Amino acid sequence: MDFFKTNYFQKFLNSHFEDSESKEKFVEALAKPEPQKMALAWLQQPTNSISSPLPTPFPPWIQVLQERFEGFDQLHENGHFYILDLSSVFAASPLFSMSHAPLILDLCASPGGKGILAWKHLQPSMIIANEMVEKRTRSLIANYKRCKIKTSQVWHLRPQVIAQRFTTSFPLVLVDTPCSGQSLIAKGEKVLGAFQPTTINGNAMRQRRVLSEASQMVSGGGHVLYMTCTYSKDENEDILKWFLKKNPQWKLQKVDHLEKYESRWLENSYRVWPFDGFGVGSFCALLKNNSEDELQDLPWSEIQPIWRNDGP
Repeated sequence: MDFFKTNYFQKFLNSHFEDSESKEKFVEALAKPEPQKMALAWLQQPTNSISSPLPTPFPPWIQVLQERFEGFDQLHENGHFYILDLSSVFAASPLFSMSHAPLILDLCASPGGKGILAWKHLQPSMIIANEMVEKRTRSLIANYKRCKIKTSQVWHLRPQVIAQRFTTSFPLVLVDTPCSGQSLIAKGEKVLGAFQPTTINGNAMRQRRVLSEASQMVSGGGHVLYMTCTYSKDENEDILKWFLKKNPQWKLQKVDHLEKYESRWLENSYRVWPFDGFGVGSFCALLKNNSEDELQDLPWSEIQPIWRNDGP
């Protein structure tokens, strides 16, 4: 069956778009995926002119790759840059409204790109990349090794365990939460079940749990950056509305450079569609803990990472 004609997909279109033109653009983007431009996050000084910077306030070390160049593969192998799609850069970009974070936890980290952006921009004393799916830790470790991410650790723990053991221990937690992955269809991947209500509802239940656990890890004045690579309100704005109602000490933070992408369903949350010219689409929101919970020191002697790089 052509999933574009299913009742559940038609219901999605009607609930997410107000005009027929946007509906048509959205369906076209999914039905006929086009090659996407990729971004290079330069971890060392850019060495060529074939990539172009994004507009301010995106930092100049994030550039759009126009075409591959001589020496590209060697520079990549040596960790000069990390490659990621533009929608991932968009989702992580609230980080660029921040100036520093001494300790960062990337809770659902693999393959590592958003954590690497945070490490490069915020220069923490330590970044911890956690991945709860064991087979995904291999690519995460490989990327951290290749990119020479100093003062870093890789953990393999469930969010619930971290929340219980390390309450209010982090000033910043990145939550690139598992989702239905609807935007992957715009990349040409076969995940057509991503729009089925059972898939969306199942992910939404998990997202509520993961966000709640992440919030317990953050000290007063700290932040959670919530991100997905999916379009459904149920997995984005509705998750945040539910969370904020239950946790009034948390507030969504305005991100000035994303103002034109603000969601019409929730103030201070941001999304791009695959026809917006910023990749295949993603969602993000920066939340702040306005409680007075003190930052607790991590009991480093109790922690056994599966990989670490102590610097210098």
